[in-house]
Amino acid sequence: MQLKEQPPYSWQKSLWSNLCSQYEAGQLAHAYLISGARGTGKNLFANAFAKFVMCLSPNEGVACGECKNCQLGGESGHPDIVRILVEEGSRDIKIEQIRSLSDFLAQTSQGGRAKITLITDAHYMNTAAANALLKTLEEPTDSTFIFLLSHLPGSLPATIRSRCQKLIMPTPSNIVAVHWLEQHIEDQEDPQSLAIAAGNCPLLALELARSGGLENQQQFLQKLTQLTSGETSIQATV
Repeated sequence: MQLKEQPPYSWQKSLWSNLCSQYEAGQLAHAYLISGARGTGKNLFANAFAKFVMCLSPNEGVACGECKNCQLGGESGHPDIVRILVEEGSRDIKIEQIRSLSDFLAQTSQGGRAKITLITDAHYMNTAAANALLKTLEEPTDSTFIFLLSHLPGSLPATIRSRCQKLIMPTPSNIVAVHWLEQHIEDQEDPQSLAIAAGNCPLLALELARSGGLENQQQFLQKLTQLTSGETSIQATV
């Protein structure tokens, strides 16, 4: 998803500032669990922070995008940042993916900074994968950082959660969500309706706008209203 603006977004800035302060003080935890509603930008936030850590010349608290480390890897991504997620055609994150993480963390950093792993939708790890990750969390290595991202943190094993510093991505207010959407949607779209439909989760609202999901939702609600009021039959609705 291409966006006109990169993180941190306005509702993320307090969390970003706290995390950057930890990094600059040399106090980053080995593992973080970032939770929060879908569509609040957890993945984009973590990815931007990973780039910030790798950057040799941060500019106003974000990656400069121009230094050697920012350019390293090109479009394929920085070699010291690994992203783990449910692979296409699969229902979960598998043990082989976590085992490859152990190999990655054992290697020397190519950029000379750190090694960072982002695990998207970490709650989809199967039992074997979670057990393998637990071993990695129990035996941290220097300058390696793991970010687990999840909108269902309670689905993760307690043993995993207990070994992560917990960060909660806030959901912005309606005013903030609408303002952000106004900068990212087409003029014919209604930012207020999108924000309400997405529970004020801006990235989810943007997805609705681009996929036509809001229109489908409105059509469904209209048909449901007609059905309950007796204006139409079930056969006409389905």
